[in-house]
Amino acid sequence: MPAATGADLPSPGEGLAWSCELDLGQLLATIGATQLGAADDEQAAAEEAAAVDRGPAQDRTSAVLDQLLPGPALAAWVSGTDVRQVPEWDLPGLASAFHRLTAWAQACELQAVAEMASRTALRDDHVRVDEDGRPDQVTPAAASTVGLELVMAHPTAMDWAHLGVTLRWRLPATWAALHAGAIDLARARLIADATGPLDDVTARAVESRILPRAGDQTTGQLRAALRRAVIAADPEGAEQRRKEAQRHAKVSLYPDPATGTATLTGSRLPAVHAAAAMARLTAIARAMKSAGMTGGLDYLRANALIGLLLGTLQLVPPPDGDPGPSPGDPDYPDFGYPGPGDPGPGGPGPGGPGPGGQEPGQPGPEAPGSGGSGPGDHAPGHGSPGPGDVAGHRGAQPVPPDPAPSDMARPDDAPDEDPGNGHLEYGDDEDWDDGPFAPGPPASWPPLPATSAQRPPFLGQPPPRHPPPASHSPPARPPPRGQPGRPPPGRRGQRPHGRPTRPPPGLLELVISWRALTGDPAGPATLSRAGPITAGQALPLALTAAADPHARWQVILTDPDGYAIAVETVRRRYRPGQGRRPAGVTSQVAVTIPATVADQLTDAAGPRIRAAVLRAARRALARARQMAADDASAPGGCAHTTATPSYRPTPKIRDYVTARDQTCRNPRCRQPARHADLDHSIAWHKGGLTCKCNLGPYCRVHHQIKQLPGWTLTQTRPGNFQLTTPAGRSYTTTPDPYPD
Repeated sequence: MPAATGADLPSPGEGLAWSCELDLGQLLATIGATQLGAADDEQAAAEEAAAVDRGPAQDRTSAVLDQLLPGPALAAWVSGTDVRQVPEWDLPGLASAFHRLTAWAQACELQAVAEMASRTALRDDHVRVDEDGRPDQVTPAAASTVGLELVMAHPTAMDWAHLGVTLRWRLPATWAALHAGAIDLARARLIADATGPLDDVTARAVESRILPRAGDQTTGQLRAALRRAVIAADPEGAEQRRKEAQRHAKVSLYPDPATGTATLTGSRLPAVHAAAAMARLTAIARAMKSAGMTGGLDYLRANALIGLLLGTLQLVPPPDGDPGPSPGDPDYPDFGYPGPGDPGPGGPGPGGPGPGGQEPGQPGPEAPGSGGSGPGDHAPGHGSPGPGDVAGHRGAQPVPPDPAPSDMARPDDAPDEDPGNGHLEYGDDEDWDDGPFAPGPPASWPPLPATSAQRPPFLGQPPPRHPPPASHSPPARPPPRGQPGRPPPGRRGQRPHGRPTRPPPGLLELVISWRALTGDPAGPATLSRAGPITAGQALPLALTAAADPHARWQVILTDPDGYAIAVETVRRRYRPGQGRRPAGVTSQVAVTIPATVADQLTDAAGPRIRAAVLRAARRALARARQMAADDASAPGGCAHTTATPSYRPTPKIRDYVTARDQTCRNPRCRQPARHADLDHSIAWHKGGLTCKCNLGPYCRVHHQIKQLPGWTLTQTRPGNFQLTTPAGRSYTTTPDPYPD
């Protein structure tokens, strides 16, 4: 490629500017293009006509962009370009130039991140750094340094730093390709992830085999090529890694705040088991469609998944007079079971095993209030729910399934191959979503457990055991008069008369505003594991928790800016026997009330829980006023009225600090404060008080990082933290306000 013949540096005060002079004729000759005037008359005339259609010299602009390596010269060339003035023929070249510039910039960023990880490792006695500066591991302190500056969560920063170290020292050819714009970040990450389990020599062998074509492959094609190359290079290791990966299987929840929904996913599951589970969900979904439930197949699969996990999947009887789909129907779910009109072990007719019929020994739970055996009643032959439970067909004996069920067949309109990946993605030829089954609203979601309509056999506790066999021993004699008898059996951690002690850790924790609790649809609310939710979603959870004796209720009093100033526990009345109820899905409810609103509210009509919340709010208001008066005249803004001489904070201190700060005090961490360590800003053994002005929540990872040499944390005033890294950069965190 011809080099620039000159470049004018900007004069002082003009800012950054670049000027490059190129010999276009030499450039075209270098790339093998025919120069104007060098071809015969016919070719010259054709090129001239094409040039007229495209505009003057439009092809030359794209040729320059395609040949310039990403860097300052290419950035100067495309900077300030008005895409509205660029001819259409040149637009793809311009987009490609920006794409390569992005890859170049990310390669430079990863190089700097790798250097940060190397220098941080030099201060750690437990990390070995070789002569080239390559650390044998990325330390949490390095990830924290990266995350603080680049505004990344700790796991993301850890992954980013690890990628930088891998590309700089372990896969230099991949880094060079990224720096040159031959591949982008997504492809570089795929190569690094696929070769991660291999040793350096094998990883570079796979890299050299894959890299020449990586820039011309889609991510799906590259992923498949990498998998084949890794298996070929290390077949025994691939099988061993598969078995090891299955040991780290997990289920994750990813909230989507933009839509108020969430993604529930299982990762590193055994492939065969996951495929079987997907087939079972498809069978249930098709049975639901046969029963008349509306919605696409994907929607009904999701509906069945939620119902099965919660244990509240309800029976859906088929419409009156509906024999179900016939074998000729494209929606006929031929799972190897005889249809409603087919002869079989159960006999012909609707009473026989229909679509999605009952599997051997797998009848599902009866609908609430049906009078049949429920989930906790282990009648003979009862087990996990089967597809026929959803369709409403029970009690039939199915025949063995066919070797090729029709629900696994590829739809007629499915393409033979995916033009993007060169092959069908796994699952594209099966479980096809055929759109809405019928017009109108889709089927309703299964109810939450532990409501008045449905109580699961267990939730967060072991499943119920079978009743012990009848004992033929004589009844126990009453204790002699004046001696205490043996206490009646009860649940562990439960006080007499059914009143439990501190509620056990539950599943969900809800923060709901007073506006939302009183029915305002615009009132804010937040649910653990899901994030912000609407008042319509929060209110049923709150009312369900109000009937749950295990749920703990709090009031968080806020100032006009939304910051917590006092916390009070809601005192609730328990009736005998309430403690025997199973715990619900909501273990704690915190109601946020502005102090100005609490001061003006009178006893509200409605659910009894609202009156209890108001009483707690008035107690919190009185405490907040007293605390403010004491702290106003105290040095440092804290009179230490709630301090304790012990190392561990009292429950009142913990509740207040947790409500005040809400999350880990590292600026880039969102771990809930209720699950974090309460850290002394000034160490307790160095004279630090166990007081709200010297405590702050830190998750275990950032708690340990803060204690490393070179890191300092100062609480300048109650709730205001300043974290300083070993490099001398400081980051400030203030209390999180509550939305009104």
